[in-house]
Amino acid sequence: QIRENLEKYFEGTDDADGAWKALEGRKQKLEEANEALTTLKNTYEGLINADTSTVVGQYHKNFAGKEQAKYIEYIKDNFGEDIAKAMEDAISIHLGKGLNGQFADLVVDFSSLELTEAQKEQIVRSYDTFYSELLAKQKTAMSEFNSQNSEFSNTAMFWLEDLSFYKDSDQYVKAAIQSLVSNIDWSVYDFKELDYDGVKRILQDSILTPLQVACDDPTVKKKLEESLSGLFTLGDTSKLNANETVSKINQYVNAIAEILEKDPLELKVMFGFEQPEDVKKRFEDSLRQITDDEGYAARFMYNREYDELLDFTKDFTVEQQELWLESTRGAENATDAVQRFEDALASANDTDPTTFDLTTYKDQIDDIQSTISTLRSALDSFNQGTLDESAVLDLMQQFPELIPYIDLAADGFGNLSEGLSTLIAQ
Repeated sequence: QIRENLEKYFEGTDDADGAWKALEGRKQKLEEANEALTTLKNTYEGLINADTSTVVGQYHKNFAGKEQAKYIEYIKDNFGEDIAKAMEDAISIHLGKGLNGQFADLVVDFSSLELTEAQKEQIVRSYDTFYSELLAKQKTAMSEFNSQNSEFSNTAMFWLEDLSFYKDSDQYVKAAIQSLVSNIDWSVYDFKELDYDGVKRILQDSILTPLQVACDDPTVKKKLEESLSGLFTLGDTSKLNANETVSKINQYVNAIAEILEKDPLELKVMFGFEQPEDVKKRFEDSLRQITDDEGYAARFMYNREYDELLDFTKDFTVEQQELWLESTRGAENATDAVQRFEDALASANDTDPTTFDLTTYKDQIDDIQSTISTLRSALDSFNQGTLDESAVLDLMQQFPELIPYIDLAADGFGNLSEGLSTLIAQ
């Protein structure tokens, strides 16, 4: 029965699209938002810097051309038709061969535009407003895609949890499977592959088979379980010494990667442990930037400021490194940076973590209340005998957690009533 429900979830029915269609739509919206930001940024930099032959977008995607036209219209409204016309005259289309035929690069020779300093200042101000609007759209699109991607992974876990290999595995192998599945980026696959059998094949090839092969050898299995245990019992890595944390993560992930014959960097991302190393790299770059340090081989001399900062920050946790990056932006030198960090740290320590501000959680509370209302309404309809199959399919899309309870062919749709009651109680 789980198979039938999952097939309808992934592939849809005659009356409703499946989850992969929804994921495909979210991905397209995110690509459009990313392209719009890139187009605007390239246009703005070309205007301000009077660049020649700047590629500002690609016309093979309609949204790039749309945002370009929108920005030219915006400039026309603010600076007059002469500048907008000059921009349009400076546009040329460069054709090139893509994988599927022709695509067109939108190229602008901004050096042909003559802007006064006052006009440039106005463009800067207008750009900030316009960019903020597009960035908000991009963040919304990213959030919606990640949410859909996460729901897709959570639902795929129903199939895995029904397998004897998963049921018989120890807690750390189970944790590895859950972590690997939850961090899959389904958008890298051909969306037409994301039917029930395609999802099974992806999970089998990328996750199950390597783990099953490793667990067939008792010696290798023991080594794998020890490394997974070490990785998943690190605790809250943001509170640990950053250098030691990255070292331990690398130690465990490299051992697991060797056993599973996977790339350690890819595995680190799939396990969700890439953040400490990413923060560490940006933190190290920050120290060098603040002290104008180019590395010993480049400077051939001792940089006291840099070495003093290294000593000051050597015991930082990942959380403190993140606070450093946030608080020292724009620092003029090491002394200024240390002062900014210590002020931010004192401010953070003064904040009472037990203070509860209801307004902070208003959106979450509204979402919870809306969910409970939907579930209670469905349960009422079920009890009154007015809940039809179409409505049940909608519930499966909204709440994949109900899938194991549902049997569309059975009276009362299987254990739907129990499932609804369980979700309401949570």
